[in-house]
Amino acid sequence: MYSRRCGQRSHLLSRLGLEGAAVVVSSRKQRNVDEAAEKLMSKGIEVMGVVCHVSNPQHRHDLIEKTVQNMLWSVAS
Repeated sequence: MYSRRCGQRSHLLSRLGLEGAAVVVSSRKQRNVDEAAEKLMSKGIEVMGVVCHVSNPQHRHDLIEKTVQNMLWSVAS
């Protein structure tokens, strides 16, 4: 998960990505998702961005579904 206000999370995602992990960024706002994903992609990190309000059960479900469909398939290939 990514929080624009929390540099530690951004640093953690960068570290994981640079070690070879595919990462998922999430925020309530599409702009924040896009900014975070672009920053990570510019470092060569495989990243997927998903807009998600964690208070919304459907958004949480969609986040998990998209992650499983897109990222786990990527790892298995």
